[in-house]
Amino acid sequence: MSFQRCARTDKGVSAAGQVVSLKVWLIDDILEKINSHLPSHIRILGLKRVTGGFNSKNRCDARTYVYMLPTFAFAHKDRDAQDETYRLSADTLRQVNRLLACYKGTHNFHNFTSQKGPREPSAQRYVLDMFCEEPFERDGMEFAVIKVKGQSFMTHQIRKMVGLVVAIVKGYAPEDVLERSWGEAKVDVPKAPGLGLVLACLMLVRVCRPWLSF
Repeated sequence: MSFQRCARTDKGVSAAGQVVSLKVWLIDDILEKINSHLPSHIRILGLKRVTGGFNSKNRCDARTYVYMLPTFAFAHKDRDAQDETYRLSADTLRQVNRLLACYKGTHNFHNFTSQKGPREPSAQRYVLDMFCEEPFERDGMEFAVIKVKGQSFMTHQIRKMVGLVVAIVKGYAPEDVLERSWGEAKVDVPKAPGLGLVLACLMLVRVCRPWLSF
């Protein structure tokens, strides 16, 4: 069947969509027939015939994930950790975005995953963009969405990227830990919960127009 998917998620992480490649007979009403065997919350939305050697994982140019969290996650450690009345100030949002921007470019992310050595070439990852949007309120609580776009990500990488920025903003870690985390020395990086992370966008620019965009 040669089944392959563009991206994967950690346990407890969701996906708003996915692109897969596989070999099937192009019979009549194939989408309806496949969907009839899937759970009601999972649907095949469309298909595109490609060349025999096409591999969706290898041909995916970029993946975008979003991470939603309550803004009180950024509250200083001296405040109530669950204060739902907390509102993210403009200064704190600027600090968050300044720190997130540090991730852009190519870095050694061996401290942001497991079972990767500092000298392994595969620990080098390229992040195209990462930023936090303006917060919004829902049912009396304020939330913010962090978006990160990169060529590819390792297990736990995004959750640790978010977790480290949260730790710095809260005052649990100094800002220079970001630079140190890309060095060869071992740095303990906190991991944000998986619940807020969603695979949102897959880009196959070399193959066709973006499958999904914001």
